[in-house]
Amino acid sequence: MRTVTPRSESRPQSGNAHLPERERARLLLDRTTGIPNYYALPAAFSKRKRQGRPFAVLLLDIKGFGRFNERRRGHLRGNELLHSFAASVRRATRPTDLLVRWSVGDEFVLLAEVVSHAEIAALCARLAGPHSVKWGRRTRLLSCYVVGAPVGHQRLGEVENSLHERLRRLKIATKLADRS
Repeated sequence: MRTVTPRSESRPQSGNAHLPERERARLLLDRTTGIPNYYALPAAFSKRKRQGRPFAVLLLDIKGFGRFNERRRGHLRGNELLHSFAASVRRATRPTDLLVRWSVGDEFVLLAEVVSHAEIAALCARLAGPHSVKWGRRTRLLSCYVVGAPVGHQRLGEVENSLHERLRRLKIATKLADRS
């Protein structure tokens, strides 16, 4: 089982306090996609929990991203695809939902305002794609693995670990189903 150490617990909490607000905001933005990066997630997660409204955390992982990133003209082209994918997901979600690039790879986290398990399932199905994304002069159809869970009293690290385990199982199940 893969254990994820929450980055929010491993970085100094006051390490950027001396920086001007504009610089701190820039540190929370992913330059490739133009959306918030992982370091924006803990504060947003805590704020949503304090507000007391129901929300869910979804983990998205682009299917077959390696073939675009590594085999088709390198990382710059892969970055174009990530940017287009993030824009597509933002269009498919509510303005109050927060999309975050979870890692330097092809994983994204979405904090979504939802009330029921049925809403989470419907959102996961919609976000699984296919997404029509611009890539160079062409348009590509991308699908992704999506797992989601409502947030109760769990800490962010617990939610992340749970979602990563569910994502791992989903990928295995999908590969087994494709073989049969």
